Amino acid sequence: MLVRFLLRYLLVVARPRATAFLLLAGLVPAAPALAASSLHANAGGPARRQAWKAVYPSWRRAEPLSAHVHRIDAEIEGARLRPLTGQNRSLSGTTPKLLVQDPNGRTFLAKAKDPVNLNFERELFATRLRQAAGEPTVPVVSKSIDLEAGRRFDGYVKPMLPAQGPLAPDPAQWTLAQRNVVLADHVWAEFLGNDDTHRLQSIVLHAPGMTEPGSMNIDWDRSLLDYRRTRPLSRFRQGTPSPPAHNLLYRSYVRGTLDLDFGPSFDAIERIHGLSDQEIRDALGPFLDRVFEAPGRGYGPYPTRDALVQAVLARRDRLRDQFEVFVRSLMDERAQRLARSPRPPRMRQILADLRDGKMWLANRVLGSAAVSRVMQSMRRLQGEP
Repeated sequence: MLVRFLLRYLLVVARPRATAFLLLAGLVPAAPALAASSLHANAGGPARRQAWKAVYPSWRRAEPLSAHVHRIDAEIEGARLRPLTGQNRSLSGTTPKLLVQDPNGRTFLAKAKDPVNLNFERELFATRLRQAAGEPTVPVVSKSIDLEAGRRFDGYVKPMLPAQGPLAPDPAQWTLAQRNVVLADHVWAEFLGNDDTHRLQSIVLHAPGMTEPGSMNIDWDRSLLDYRRTRPLSRFRQGTPSPPAHNLLYRSYVRGTLDLDFGPSFDAIERIHGLSDQEIRDALGPFLDRVFEAPGRGYGPYPTRDALVQAVLARRDRLRDQFEVFVRSLMDERAQRLARSPRPPRMRQILADLRDGKMWLANRVLGSAAVSRVMQSMRRLQGEP
């Protein structure tokens, strides 16, 4: 059985156009070798390339997007919001949602609060820290909305930004600005404890002041989940069936189809390191109040509020060391793959290729229109408002 598997694997490497077999086996053909990578020798050192800065800062500080996002945060609280009539039910995800408008005709997305999973408190934690670090982030505001027949929708709302759809399925189609944001968002995902950052949660934006289309992850409601079971950094780690956007990017990088400069990753680390202990404590406050409101109640391995606070502070402080090791592992894997050794691939690479195939298939299938229709049907059966 093992011999048959190895023969099939070598056949795939030798004949990359055998796409029918690839779909059945879950394998992806090895990428052709490219010219030398544009990466610097030490991704975390002062000698790193700065080309990414020509695009990424223009996205982070683009006007009027950043000013709009921060200003509208305060305006939402006093606005009277009403559900849109005749809205379609193509909104993705499993949490009940609806579209609402204020008296000025501005549209917002309303999500139901989950008193068990605390999605609002998790997203508020992430939003406050990203805003404090200068990362454009869609604000979230607690809001109750009147529905028909005297019902009320208890949830929170976000402004609907002028998006051009989600990120494309293939990272090769992403702009440099979008790749930069995905790299930075991986650092944020690790710090915030959120492994649910698949590409459909990132919208494409091209606001005035942006040199090319960028992207923004608009859903951080699974933050702090990864703190319950800390796992090492890996290009295969994910918290949901859909692979995170950064995993797709790393897959393309190690296979030689894309060059990456990891400057945005370490720029994000520097900004996170700039967050004070008090800013982190304040952002955690609403979540801690709900989790530890009952005497003797803990959160995963953390028996007290302070234990969880200390875990978040510790993760902030070790981000640089973690990502220097992680980026080096990506560079090493890429170098080994592109070396074109005459020897058969090692079992580690074979297993990595199998996991890459699974990632590719999940990215394609879970982002398809058919799956979206199934999700819509499930929400109707659940009787969403």
